[in-house]
Amino acid sequence: MDKVNSILKRELATLIAMEIKDPRLDVLWSITKIRTSVDLGKSVIHVSIMGDINQQKKALKGLVSASGFLRAMLGKNLVFKKIPELEFLLDDSLDEEERIFSLLNNT
Repeated sequence: MDKVNSILKRELATLIAMEIKDPRLDVLWSITKIRTSVDLGKSVIHVSIMGDINQQKKALKGLVSASGFLRAMLGKNLVFKKIPELEFLLDDSLDEEERIFSLLNNT
């Protein structure tokens, strides 16, 4: 599954950067982690999005609205037995790390 997740991460990053023209995604974003079910039924894509919470929510909505298109493009580009449903989630671990680091520095 690590190989599948790696391939999906590379392909999705390229597709989002090159094919999606949604202005909500005109922010700095990164796919941080992908977890795909063993049956290839679903992939959960964690994305880190720079900006305030409103920008993050807008960008996430842009990704969610593009998920059908992205899945169709994956079907054309990959030779997987099945193309998983795509679920995008906001990865706020960097914000959490920054908050903890700030708290540690203030003590």
